[in-house]
Amino acid sequence: MSAAAAAPAWALRREHTIRLHAPPEAIAPLLTPEGERLWVPDWDPELLTPAARVPEVGGVFVTGSGPERTFWTVVGVADRELRYARVTPGSRVGVVDIALTPDGGDPPVTSVRVRYSYLALGQGGERALAELSQERFAAAIEGWRAPLQRLLGDADAAGGRA
Repeated sequence: MSAAAAAPAWALRREHTIRLHAPPEAIAPLLTPEGERLWVPDWDPELLTPAARVPEVGGVFVTGSGPERTFWTVVGVADRELRYARVTPGSRVGVVDIALTPDGGDPPVTSVRVRYSYLALGQGGERALAELSQERFAAAIEGWRAPLQRLLGDADAAGGRA
């Protein structure tokens, strides 16, 4: 039996890849707590440690409010990979893995693979995970493409021709 087939109903993994017209080193800073302020509406993380600004392993920040208040910890940083652990108390825990793979070309193109792995902590978390279909997750990640590409400077790709 595969690990995916053995996953309980209250565990979930979603993955989607977008392609951006830029090298990984231009994209990575935009996928950090501070970088996302430039393209995610209403993104306003509260940086609890200085290491969250860079980011560096051990950096902690908070997003959301009320029952969706989420605590994030930077658990991995490499040239082309970012990893965050997140906890929404009483609801769910998860790990976010972002991998940047250059696809070559001139101008350069990079595949951005985004993977969220979740575990529900109670009924509220189970409901939240039940609502996160692969289609809904893919649409959310596709929503990253245009604002990121605008920041990276390729209007044609931002229009959907990537």
